[in-house]
Amino acid sequence: ICQAALHVLRAIGEYLSSEQTKKVLLALEKVFADRITSVRCDDAVRYQNVSVRREVVTVLGIVGKSLPDDQAEKVLALLEKAFDDQNKDLHFRAANALRCISEDLSVNQISKALTLFEKALTNQEVGVRRRAAETLYVIDVNLLASQMEKTLVVLEKLLADQDEKIRSEAACVLESIDEYLPADQMEKALSLLEKALTTKEINTHNKAFNALDRIGGEKVRDLLLRQLKNATNKRTFNNIVDLLKARYPDDQLVAEALKNLSSPAQKKPGAGAPLDEF
Repeated sequence: ICQAALHVLRAIGEYLSSEQTKKVLLALEKVFADRITSVRCDDAVRYQNVSVRREVVTVLGIVGKSLPDDQAEKVLALLEKAFDDQNKDLHFRAANALRCISEDLSVNQISKALTLFEKALTNQEVGVRRRAAETLYVIDVNLLASQMEKTLVVLEKLLADQDEKIRSEAACVLESIDEYLPADQMEKALSLLEKALTTKEINTHNKAFNALDRIGGEKVRDLLLRQLKNATNKRTFNNIVDLLKARYPDDQLVAEALKNLSSPAQKKPGAGAPLDEF
């Protein structure tokens, strides 16, 4: 019966009023905590049935959109429990639910949501981590900017992931927030962009270069000159040269670094290991 009720909630969840949603969340809390009483039995029954918990998490993604802060807090708390559940399928469903509600988060909810992203990014299942990475990109950039320090911590974990797609998603987010970086977070952001340049994904490179081009300034110049010496593939090397020429045409340090280059694809003799194809 409990599962049947949850199936109904999946169908009607998006049409519930605020007051109805509040009552539903109270019921879902009880189900997830295995404290609900079976209407078919006289004795209380603890719901160890994982299929019930799966349905609860799915419903959370439906009813959890655009909620007042007190109700959203309950949804995020239940999703955190789902990420901690021993059943792996719940982890992916929790990541999906987080994706469903992320476009409607408020300023007061984003900090808790980013904590869940950190938890999801430690998951052993690459599908869960990918879903979390994709979700981060759809969150309103102004919300991410309001929690920039925490956002950069999450992005650092994304860029360190072994999965190419996840690293690429991190670069996309970095590109989207470059105009919102406060001065006290600039060093951290630049270190992440520099790290993005050391990967071999074309999309990750392109997004990092776009962000560096828009940020500009002496710190970006120094980063590019440093990477010019360390570049080990032609695509990165060529992009660095092109960006330096376009962004710093009259800069003496840039002119000195580039003057002995015979072509954008050729490093100065003795300037490091031979360039590999990308």
